[in-house]
Amino acid sequence: MSGKYIVVFKDHVTQPEIDKYAEDVAANGGQIGQRYDTVLKGFSASIPDAYLSQLQSFTGSVIDYIGTSTAHSIAPTPPIPSLLVCPFVPRDRNPVTLPASGD
Repeated sequence: MSGKYIVVFKDHVTQPEIDKYAEDVAANGGQIGQRYDTVLKGFSASIPDAYLSQLQSFTGSVIDYIGTSTAHSIAPTPPIPSLLVCPFVPRDRNPVTLPASGD
């Protein structure tokens, strides 16, 4: 069985080293998804359970962390009612006259 993960590497790890780990994941039955190289160094992947424990053994040395990856969606915004009732507007719609300052 496989799980979806995000593998994040330490800052000192080079891109060729990251590519090698990605190749190892694929060689062991995994699938590489996105690659990350701007904000963080790493990749997302579907990693077989049998290989995950081997990959986790590198946590602390070259791998910063391995996190689970889940799909997220944004719920649609509910429609805005066409008529909003404001408690400060008189029901007869006559403007409220306020006394001038100093009166």
